[in-house]
Amino acid sequence: MIPPSSPGPHYPHPLQVPSSPPGPHCPHPLQVPPSSPSPHRPLQDPTISARSHHPRAPLDLPLGPTVPSGFHHPQAPPHRRTPAPRTASVPAPLPALPAYPAPHQRCGKEGSGCVSHSARTETRADTSAWAGPPTGQCRRSPEGRQTCPRADPRRRGEPCAGAGRACGAGAPGAGRAETQRLALSGSEACPYPFCSGGSEEGVLRPQPGRMDRETRALADRHFRGLGGGVAGVGRAPDRVAFVSDPGAFSYADFVRGFLLPNLPCVFSRAFTQGWGSRRRWVTPAGRPDFDHLLRTYGDVVVPVANCGVQEYNSNPKEHMPLRDYITYWKEYIRGGYSSPRGCLYLKDWHLCRDFPAAAEDAFTLPVYFSSDWLNEFWDALEVDDYRFVYAGPAGSWSPFHADIFRSFSWSVNICGRKKWFLFPPGQEETLRDRHGSLPYDVTSPALCDTHLYPQGRLACPPLEVTQEAGEMLFVPSGWHHQVHNLDDTISINHNWVNGFNLASMWCFLQQELRAVQEEVSEWRDSMPDWHHHCQVIMRSCSGINFAEFYHFLKVIAEKRLLILGEAAARDDAGLSFEQAAFDAGRLTDVLASLVAHPDFQRVDTSMFSPQPKELLQQLRKAVAATSAP
Repeated sequence: MIPPSSPGPHYPHPLQVPSSPPGPHCPHPLQVPPSSPSPHRPLQDPTISARSHHPRAPLDLPLGPTVPSGFHHPQAPPHRRTPAPRTASVPAPLPALPAYPAPHQRCGKEGSGCVSHSARTETRADTSAWAGPPTGQCRRSPEGRQTCPRADPRRRGEPCAGAGRACGAGAPGAGRAETQRLALSGSEACPYPFCSGGSEEGVLRPQPGRMDRETRALADRHFRGLGGGVAGVGRAPDRVAFVSDPGAFSYADFVRGFLLPNLPCVFSRAFTQGWGSRRRWVTPAGRPDFDHLLRTYGDVVVPVANCGVQEYNSNPKEHMPLRDYITYWKEYIRGGYSSPRGCLYLKDWHLCRDFPAAAEDAFTLPVYFSSDWLNEFWDALEVDDYRFVYAGPAGSWSPFHADIFRSFSWSVNICGRKKWFLFPPGQEETLRDRHGSLPYDVTSPALCDTHLYPQGRLACPPLEVTQEAGEMLFVPSGWHHQVHNLDDTISINHNWVNGFNLASMWCFLQQELRAVQEEVSEWRDSMPDWHHHCQVIMRSCSGINFAEFYHFLKVIAEKRLLILGEAAARDDAGLSFEQAAFDAGRLTDVLASLVAHPDFQRVDTSMFSPQPKELLQQLRKAVAATSAP
């Protein structure tokens, strides 16, 4: 696997020609003003907070296919034969996904002033008032002890039976919001309906960042092999969920509400309140603290992209000391956010890799994103990571793309605001031009030209989100997006893969290999080791091939087998055990598919240790041992 620091600009596909250049500048439904305010409009539902941007009547349009295609490309792709345009089709709905209303109207302006790409009005559903499943009868001991009856390690992860005089979990039919209100009112309360058992004092302590037995069972039922998590949701939901209270939102809530259905959400600034970067990188006025950054990191060389220059479907990059970039940034502000050098954007700075101690002070990894195989893999190799800092002036932006390997990502604005345009998996297919290429800029008026974009009229509007300072956005797997900085902005971003999107990563890698094979198919019979060369090309374009994907699976699998073995030796089925058991199940499914793949069977695995089939056998044995009777 090519280290993540190696990739240069991001390209949606290795084998496609550059997108058709945008036409002359003209107003467009998705045009982004650099510093537009965020008007607020109350809704009738008190649990919904609304932020309205460019409201327009959405359209009743067909859905796109379920197979996503773009990714971050490490090298400039050669100019090759263009792929045939792909035809949009209606995806099969996933039974686990919620049914969203579709109050759309038919567009009557196809081809001329069409607003088919206008974003939906953004509304945020506040999940803090969500009523979760009722918990069981409270069985607090008559002596008044606060020890949870579920403290037996064999029963950890089961619904909490209640502990403490203020416990609201024991009230039959009590929803999550009422449970939180009651539980958090006293120090002896059980704050979550799922807990890890008693601490050394005998008082319950929630562990929301680890998987419990019920959540594992739900996730296992959702996937059932490779089917779950691969298909897209078809069109964007009408609202983005807004999680306001860290104390009222557990890891199980995140799994049920967002990881399994693969839906985005925004976390309030309360989740990042204690981060050192929010105190030290920002002035009291809420702007970037250039003086602190210069004192701390002034001589560090950082990657900088030029947002005003299109290179394929991304921007060219250069490297410069942070001191020089901040000097440019100040001049850019003094010049009225204009410069002969263009709009420069600091992107993909590996702060965690280069300054581990400083990174520990800068932020705390949210528990919801703690199962991070991608960075776990690179940390084990001590080579690189997928943890980045972005910083740029108002008007800087990232072109339309999907994240590398179809990974999840999370992004926190340390200061400033971002505008996001989010397209669910499959919708990007309707945005391809007549050559089969994805657009560089989804706000371009060129997308209204049906000659250039023949399927553009089929596109559903994206989910449009304005991310405020301190807020954290979860971007699901395979969601294409485009991001604009509305203010001078600094953000911290991570890409991550785990058992919930491993199948999507594997599906993506198979698509990449097929694309390579199609492009060099004319040499299939005449080129010795044609299949091997396809793997080499795939690695050059995608950053990974099938052999390295096996190595990635092996590193994670061996760690999970170790956890399961230690738990079995202690006779301890705690929450880390449940997470490892779920991970092992997902690894087993994907590894079995990899081992059976004809192209992997052509890979020379003689030097692999353990052999793929041997590792698969170990995983199957471990999964069988952890399955419920």
